[in-house]
Amino acid sequence: MQTYPKASLVRVKGKWYVQATIPPHLREAFKGKKQLRRSTGTSDRGEAERRLHGKAGEIFEEFRRAERLHDPLTNAANALSQYLPGEPSWSSEDWEPESFSRSEWRIEALYYNFMHVDPFGLEGPEDYILLGQMRDKAEQLYYDYRDELERRKASGPRSTRCVSSVSEELIANRKFGRQKTRQDHERAVQKFIAFAGDLPISQVDRPLALSFVDELAQRLAHNTLQRDVTFVRQVFAFALDRGWIDRNPFEGVSLRGKGASSTRRIPFRPSQLQRLFALDMKPQDRLCLSILAATGMRLDEVALLEWQDIRDEGGIRYFDLQRMHKVVKNETAARQVPVPSALRLPPRGVGRLFTYRRDADGKAQNAASKALMKYIRKVRDDQTDSRLTVHSLRHTYKDALREAGVPEEVQNFLMGHSGAGQGSRYGSGPSLAVKAKWVETLDLSFLNGKTDKQLKVA
Repeated sequence: MQTYPKASLVRVKGKWYVQATIPPHLREAFKGKKQLRRSTGTSDRGEAERRLHGKAGEIFEEFRRAERLHDPLTNAANALSQYLPGEPSWSSEDWEPESFSRSEWRIEALYYNFMHVDPFGLEGPEDYILLGQMRDKAEQLYYDYRDELERRKASGPRSTRCVSSVSEELIANRKFGRQKTRQDHERAVQKFIAFAGDLPISQVDRPLALSFVDELAQRLAHNTLQRDVTFVRQVFAFALDRGWIDRNPFEGVSLRGKGASSTRRIPFRPSQLQRLFALDMKPQDRLCLSILAATGMRLDEVALLEWQDIRDEGGIRYFDLQRMHKVVKNETAARQVPVPSALRLPPRGVGRLFTYRRDADGKAQNAASKALMKYIRKVRDDQTDSRLTVHSLRHTYKDALREAGVPEEVQNFLMGHSGAGQGSRYGSGPSLAVKAKWVETLDLSFLNGKTDKQLKVA
């Protein structure tokens, strides 16, 4: 099994190039060269690393084209076909598993007719002598073709479809719930291609799959590793279902204990909360952070709030995440969250509460996070401590519920967590009045936004 070597960066005369070793059997196609380079167009190492995958993909595409042009079976079939009626032309796609038998049958039929059926229009001995010479040459080329055919059959008909084309066909036949999911799929496949090359799908075996997993595990968190391997595994499962390969090399690959542990978020200390809300902020950023801290809602739930989501029932104001057609994370996220009296909302308007840009999936959490993190970083003890983020406010709220003695079932319905046991799936949970009563027991005084001077006096 031939695989492509991993591409790497090399510095030549101050510029960075992506370089890959040309497989020995393809060097004739590249005039005897041993390496192929493509310039990144930059002298900056960081920028060159960002362009590495794209340039490596270009190199591997050249290798793939060379593989197709130098396929022995295809070349033998074309050499023979020069003497057959109609002079059919063959490509590597004609020897895909789904077309292999048809191509073999067609060549056999054409060859038989040429060898045993005299063409019309032969007039004299010279024509028959020429036909005999052509048949002798065709017979020699036929045996060469049969040798290559038997070698191919011995290893099983191989698909020459490359990994990228199989992935594209999978995407065309699959409905992705979110644009982000599709982009994650495409990025995962590109990581594999950058590692191994855009190989024919049939040339990827188990050892190569394991090597790819080990390489990812050295630089990715476990959850990201699991996501990427899952997407790549799906490409090979798609090929397996269509008979292009005999087995999925990624099937059953264990990821247990591989990859770095995910970063665990830490809650805010009371002093950090006070410092956070004492900072100068844009009004919408302050409002967003206040709702997050006072309700424990997820960032995207808050960033997508509309004024129609703020309702009143029996004198209790609440955020309605059960509105028809409202996008939420899961079934348990569709809930009613009381607005605590300490949380002050601006005068009622129309449309969305916030102007954070939505992405292709209609989500706003990325834009909101980018806007809010500049405040979070200011209250970190260590600027490089990535454990304290916007999501830490949700952890802080959960701790506040525990300390206030809020029953666990009420906690789950406030935060949109799944409850334990079959019974949690029935009914709507604690009433709005019960949830509102417990919410009012929480200390949200930090929302007042004391200044640094006031904090020192306190």
